[in-house]
Amino acid sequence: MAETLVDRAGGALLPTEEGAVAVGVPSGWAGAQCQLSQASADSSAQWVPRIIATLFALMVILPGWCAAEHNPLLPRPQEIHYGTGELSLRGLSICYASTPSSEDRFSASELSEALSSRAEASIPIREGGRCEHGILLERTGGIEALPVPDEHPGPDSREAYSLKVTGDGVTASARSSAGLYYAVQTLKQLAEGTGAQGVLPVVEIKDWPALAYRGVMMDMSHGALPTEKEVERQLDFLARWKTNQYYFYSEISIELKGFRLINPEGRFTQDEVRRIIAYGRERHIDVIPCLELFGHLHDLFRVEKYSDLSDLPHGTEFDPRNPKVMPLLTDWVNQIVQLFPSPFVHIGFDETFQIEIAAQEHGTAAQPAELFVRQLSSVDSLFNLNPAHSESRKVIAMLE
Repeated sequence: MAETLVDRAGGALLPTEEGAVAVGVPSGWAGAQCQLSQASADSSAQWVPRIIATLFALMVILPGWCAAEHNPLLPRPQEIHYGTGELSLRGLSICYASTPSSEDRFSASELSEALSSRAEASIPIREGGRCEHGILLERTGGIEALPVPDEHPGPDSREAYSLKVTGDGVTASARSSAGLYYAVQTLKQLAEGTGAQGVLPVVEIKDWPALAYRGVMMDMSHGALPTEKEVERQLDFLARWKTNQYYFYSEISIELKGFRLINPEGRFTQDEVRRIIAYGRERHIDVIPCLELFGHLHDLFRVEKYSDLSDLPHGTEFDPRNPKVMPLLTDWVNQIVQLFPSPFVHIGFDETFQIEIAAQEHGTAAQPAELFVRQLSSVDSLFNLNPAHSESRKVIAMLE
């Protein structure tokens, strides 16, 4: 008489016969152990393929099963190998392999605060001397705090890092300050227990990004304007998951000198933006201006002084044929470039529905695309062909 058992490793249903016991994982699994009884002589031949298939499945599943005994790590490291044993948090200190930069000190401070809170005891930062029973932070290259154009992911990338936790201490190694910061984020997630039971599991990790650019766009122009502190909380949260870009979306919700009539009660001051940029950089997040330099500008055109710059009175888009548009955009771009040090800039250019009206007035059916491309090229040149700017910008636009 046949019956069905559940393979607790993979959730598979294994048919069993008299004289044979299904290969499964015993209840209360605590390690990589399983039992296999010998099948009867009459049915052994037909069981061999099933046994091989089940053992292969266990080989795939067991590493994840063992890891499930520990905290989930997000994003999951590329390579992670847990050992046996653990390292008590109490009694640890944090030290540097070489003279630390301000970025290294920030990483150490954040780690000290997190582990001290979990251990309910001070985890001090030490400089100089030997690092016995400690957490050694080792940066082997330059600062390289933020992403730049044309980066690539992989084990040799700027952001790659390695971690080794033994019963005697921890070594966190990376090429850049960004990689070291990400090692710290993983260490914070690894910590288990609290107080005297606070520990780090013995483990070896090698990790690198699957994507060179990991960004989030935050809309600052619809609904209530977030406060500076709210943006800081967002950056803190995103840093935990190794985000490296924060797109600061603005439909003129950033103060622009000389335009005091635009959103006077609904914009960030330039000083607030500078502090947000600095806050993000400490956490290795590049705060990137995500602007609208063609459409979505009703907040500008509803002001009578600027209404005639649109295709329609009090419309939403610039009229690219109007000779007063480019001088205004040149002023805006110069201020944005001075405010945001990022090598990237997003210029919007999405949902330009009114451009057809401008084209119809011009009298040719092919004109909308031509007007759009001409304006796109003109705005791009403001960032990359302007002698007033010391560095060019990687211009990004919407594909809509």
